[in-house]
Amino acid sequence: MFYTHNRISRKVYDYCIKNKIVDASLIAKWKKTGYERLCSTYVINPANYKFGTTSICRVPLNDRSREQMNAIDPTTGCMGCASGKDASHR
Repeated sequence: MFYTHNRISRKVYDYCIKNKIVDASLIAKWKKTGYERLCSTYVINPANYKFGTTSICRVPLNDRSREQMNAIDPTTGCMGCASGKDASHR
């Protein structure tokens, strides 16, 4: 809301970071290319998934198989937070 939409003041943003109301590491990732729609930092940590990969929600819909089209991350409930045009459900 602060960086993209300018709907909150810097003072409110800093307060939320300081009091851990928001996840500062997630906001930092949102600023990087390819992570604009990231649902959680959990889904990009390879230690959390088998075979050292990331969550299915990070795979763009056009790169998923037919069986994976409606796959949901069991931890976050995210169906698709891959960035890019036509990459997810949003």
